[in-house]
Amino acid sequence: MDGGRDGCRSLLVVHQGALGDIVLTFPTLTLLREKFGRIDLICRGEVGKPAVHIGVVDATSSTESAAFASLYGRPSDDMIRRVRDHDAVLLFSFSEALEAAVQGIGIECVVRIPPRPDPDAPVHVAPWVLAEVKAAGMLPPDAPADPPFFPERSFEPNSAVPIILHPGSGSSMKNWPLDRFLTVADRLSDAGRMIEFLAGPAEENLAESLGRSGFPVRTFPELTDLADWLRASAGFVGNDSGVSHLAGYLGAPTAAIFGPSNPRQWRPWGPAVSVVGPAEGFECRPCFERGNRDCDHRGCLAGISTDVVVERMMGLWNGSSR
Repeated sequence: MDGGRDGCRSLLVVHQGALGDIVLTFPTLTLLREKFGRIDLICRGEVGKPAVHIGVVDATSSTESAAFASLYGRPSDDMIRRVRDHDAVLLFSFSEALEAAVQGIGIECVVRIPPRPDPDAPVHVAPWVLAEVKAAGMLPPDAPADPPFFPERSFEPNSAVPIILHPGSGSSMKNWPLDRFLTVADRLSDAGRMIEFLAGPAEENLAESLGRSGFPVRTFPELTDLADWLRASAGFVGNDSGVSHLAGYLGAPTAAIFGPSNPRQWRPWGPAVSVVGPAEGFECRPCFERGNRDCDHRGCLAGISTDVVVERMMGLWNGSSR
């Protein structure tokens, strides 16, 4: 893309990944905002709503709509109009067919990059996305080399504000045992910290189990409400999940527990994040990214102690591990 496109005024971004994938593009999208007066996002379901809520993009719509699906065949009049409303399109996609369809609508400035690097690449997704966008000419060469954090909030330890624990994720394979989350909750509570649990709207069984713990349990049908709660929290403990990514990006002190996935690529991107992983000796990792998801022992997660998780969270809370 040549420098003549620096005058583009409106950008359409398409990303079909889950919440965590979307959140890891937020730093690059904030830099693109300095070039484009408007950014619209097409993504899965409701996952784009936090991006609108915190001002990363202006509007969002769903890739699950019939209008978007038409791009893989004969684009509908509505989809043609929506694409043509933009001066440039950024596709996070492996699909050459999608790229050709958008180009066929008559948009001169179309950039397609893979939504994630190779599973074995020694790079984090957030700076990788930024580097790819810069290499495509959508940002000037002097743009920051490091993805920016969300404008850092002023954090003051406050025992009257809850530390949030979320024992779920998009895959049970990535979940640390529930009883260990309960132990962490007890330990933090004994140390004088307020504790609340989070269960997602599709985690009814988890919510039922947590309801017997004696700690408050919250669910958030709206991701915008969840974002506000995370942003105001005193900290967050969770698995490798989209919620952990959102918490970390919004500045909550975040202890993220990683087992079968690769924290070098997928750790939450934020100013106060600590990853807790297994000891060495699990050469099978990161089996989650490699598609080997039939592990029957999850030893990488079983070996993570509650002592370490509590220590990391308390260190973040007190500012000593940030």
